[in-house]
Amino acid sequence: MQKEGADRRRLRAKVFGGAHVLAMPEEADGIPVQNITFALDFLRRDGFLITGEDLGGYQARRVHFHTDTGRAFVQRLTSATALSRVAAAEQRHVTAKPEYGEVTLF
Repeated sequence: MQKEGADRRRLRAKVFGGAHVLAMPEEADGIPVQNITFALDFLRRDGFLITGEDLGGYQARRVHFHTDTGRAFVQRLTSATALSRVAAAEQRHVTAKPEYGEVTLF
């Protein structure tokens, strides 16, 4: 966004996710908690104002973000079919060998 001329001082953040959706024992320092902590620490440390969040819990989410208005709509997935699809996708990431590529940090 900054590459396209956005003024960093005017950027705001909305944070979603970090639910415990895998059929694995939950741990106090598990991956979902680590992801939430990292995201919030990163945003705060870099001076972003967080204007909305829906974090943690046990339900997967579908987020619809409207870039023209900045509005976000969160749908919590409760059906067994939707949850099993999310859990299967997450499990593939857990068991897949990591792919390494170019990373640009800002």
